Amino acid sequence: MTNRYDVSGGSEMEFADRAKKVLVNEKGITVLRELQHAEELALSAAYEILLGEVRTDTPMSAELFRHVHERIFGELYVWAGKWRTVYIRKGSTVWPPPDHLEKAMRTFEREVLQRYPAEKLKEDDDFCAAAGQLQGNSLPSTPSGKGTHAPSSSAPTCWPPKRKGPCSSTI
Repeated sequence: MTNRYDVSGGSEMEFADRAKKVLVNEKGITVLRELQHAEELALSAAYEILLGEVRTDTPMSAELFRHVHERIFGELYVWAGKWRTVYIRKGSTVWPPPDHLEKAMRTFEREVLQRYPAEKLKEDDDFCAAAGQLQGNSLPSTPSGKGTHAPSSSAPTCWPPKRKGPCSSTI
């Protein structure tokens, strides 16, 4: 099976297997199904932590995206929570180059994220609709174009942070 994406450069594209399907990870996992399972467990654990850190009035921001990504994948990948350093192209779609990604994400924050202030996301349906829209718009920030760390169909598809809790100082 060929890769769906043309990806080059950066430590995010170091592989642990000959078939170049398993990214190098902190757990030393070399089997794709095992890595996918580890990612699902990490996602589930991160949800519990994030529910205590992110309040319903926490504004969506590029920094919050990085924080969430680090919470989910920080124990698996050294690059979790950092801006992508690889170039990605899928067919005729070209993601913003990594050397301009931080600027692109500031623009994304200003032009897209600000459309979804916390006071408009009180209901689960509103939050999930916004999250789906934002996920589609935020692909440029994902560290790997391989789609390796995408939740499987068994993972939750929406994460409405309804519990009030302390905000993390990193957010």
